[in-house]
Amino acid sequence: MLNENPVDVFFDPELDKKMVRDGFIVLPFIDKEEIETFQKLYTKWHPEHPTEFYKSYFDPRMEYKLEVENEIIRVFKEKMNAIFRDYNAFGGLFVVKPPTQEGHLPPHQDWSFVDERKDWSINMWCPLEDVNDENGNIIVLKGSHQFNRTIRGVGTPDVYRDHWKLIEKNMQSVPMKAGEAIFFFHGLLHGSTLNTTPKSRVSLGLTLTPKKVQHYFHYMDNVDGEKQLVRFETEPGFYIDYASKRGARPEGEATLDPFTFDSLSQNQLIEQIRSVQGDVETIESPQEVKVDSSWYKKIRKLILKT
Repeated sequence: MLNENPVDVFFDPELDKKMVRDGFIVLPFIDKEEIETFQKLYTKWHPEHPTEFYKSYFDPRMEYKLEVENEIIRVFKEKMNAIFRDYNAFGGLFVVKPPTQEGHLPPHQDWSFVDERKDWSINMWCPLEDVNDENGNIIVLKGSHQFNRTIRGVGTPDVYRDHWKLIEKNMQSVPMKAGEAIFFFHGLLHGSTLNTTPKSRVSLGLTLTPKKVQHYFHYMDNVDGEKQLVRFETEPGFYIDYASKRGARPEGEATLDPFTFDSLSQNQLIEQIRSVQGDVETIESPQEVKVDSSWYKKIRKLILKT
């Protein structure tokens, strides 16, 4: 992320401070009845579970993608209005992780949707059942959205690829209750554990950006015989159509982006992690994230009105 301007995401300045410091925040969000609504919607379109990791945006059926996106935004909008400042929501989808003994999701950063030097963009992930290390919960490298300036898109280099083992060693597990939502900057290094249970894990996803902001799509293009980064000016509606094309060059005019993909050395990364988490060498396995109950209860009362 490395945002050069103060981040003004939440009405509550304490939530802003925590988000900027850690790169993520967990909040109570939807209740049992709303969870059941999404479970029924999922079953309507999926009489059988997908056999591979799946996002509904990858599906070619536009009617299906729109129904899921619109329902997620409808249910979440009033609750988000209570805590978020001016924002735009899009990219509502199902995320399904089937049972597997291999192929865990390695550390990665999500695509860049905005110019992160001046604007923010956030991923929301909400499980429809309790999640833990056994069924594919989120793992994060706290504070890593501030480690290195990156741009992510189709074909862009993964500047952290050589450090996956070090990163995974220091990531934190984020177990969650059904209906809780984790909001994290797209630049935060994250992944998920294996789903070693007998059933698929179904969750919801959503993207948030400032309300009046230019969106960009980044692509490593062949320019004069060389791979160069280009960016397309887009609108939120671009992604629901593009996602099923999975890597194709979009139509339209693109602008060259002279961005340089700089990697951190292992020692530099260790120092970055140490500045956030303390002694890197003593962290041998994923550590469970503890939720601060004071602001959690305050937000729960505001959102769920309980």
